[in-house]
Order: sequence, then C-alpha cells, then structure tokens
Amino acid sequence: SIRSLFPDVEAAQITAIITHEFRGADLHKLDSRYRDKDLDVFISAEGTIERRNKGEKDYKSFDALYQPLITYFAILAAHIPNQRTIPFVFFQFLIHLQKISKDYEWTAVLEYVMIFFNRRRMEMLESGDYSQWAKPDAALMAEYVYAHRKSPRAGTSGEKAKASGSNNRGPSVCRNWNDGKCTGTGKCPSGRSHVCSSCGKSDH
Repeated sequence: SIRSLFPDVEAAQITAIITHEFRGADLHKLDSRYRDKDLDVFISAEGTIERRNKGEKDYKSFDALYQPLITYFAILAAHIPNQRTIPFVFFQFLIHLQKISKDYEWTAVLEYVMIFFNRRRMEMLESGDYSQWAKPDAALMAEYVYAHRKSPRAGTSGEKAKASGSNNRGPSVCRNWNDGKCTGTGKCPSGRSHVCSSCGKSDH
C-alpha cells in the first residue's frame, strides 16, 4: 500500500494528496522538520479565525522546499504507477524551479511556486491533467518573478579572472632606460624593466 511506502507521512495527508485536496501551503506537513511546529492564529481578510503552521515560514530556499516537493510527487507517482510520463513532468518542474531560484529572489519564486502548485492541483482534480507541471507559466513568471532578478554578486569569476590577469602581468618597460636616461644601472629605481620597448630584449 502507499501508506507502507511513506510511513513518516500521516494517512490524512496521503489521502489529501491522491485526491488533489492538498494545497501548496500544506507542503510543510510532509517535512518532519517543520510539521510539528506550533500554529499561528490570525484573523483572515474575511474576519474568520484561521490557524497556520509556523513551518511555512521556514522555506527560505530551494533546498528547504525540495524535500517536501519530492515526497509529494513520489506519493502521486506511486498512486498512478501505470502512467510512466507523470514522474517525468514532475522532474521537469523541479528543474525549472531550481533554475529560477538561482536567478531570482527566493521570496518571489516561492510566491510563484505556491500559485503554480495550486493551479496544477485544480487541473489534476478537474480533468486528470498532469502535463502542465512540465511547462513554466509565462504569465505567472511575468507577474511575480521577472521583476525580482538577483543582483550580481561582487567578485564574479569573470572579475576574478580579470584581476588575476592584471596581477600576472610583468612590470612595465622603463622609458627612461630606452632613452638612455635611467639612473639605475643593474636595477631600475622605479621597478620597471630594462628592455627594449620595441622587441622586448635587453641586449641592445
């Protein structure tokens, strides 16, 4: 049974997943690190009292969200083992998520993920369509993600290579030596090279 494959996941959560009642905001319930945290009690916009697990606030990176997403997809795939393409579309989504999390601010990416998740959930529930997991949602990306590209980090590899190249250059040529005016005999007092500015040799 599916329950035996996922002994650390409560039966109620497995049922919610395979019936497509499981929301993106519930993902923390699949993660033992966060699911047992205390509840926040707050008043919703409609004036009703609602409770939210504090664990939702702990998904501060792609790595933190990856584990419960994998569990969620594994449960769905185990529920419909005869459809071999379904795991593929889930993997495509994870690749997409990993890519955008590298280029854009995580808070924007997380908001996109939660809306994307719930839209796919409704498609699975209403029409049994899993295919859209593999397709980035361009409209949602434009609305929530594209304006939040990460700032370039200081000291990128290109900058480091440029700096390294500058440091590896030899000392500049002594113009005074080339004009016969340098006061240094064996060593240039300015630390420059006593070589010909045209051919780079020092024997003439």
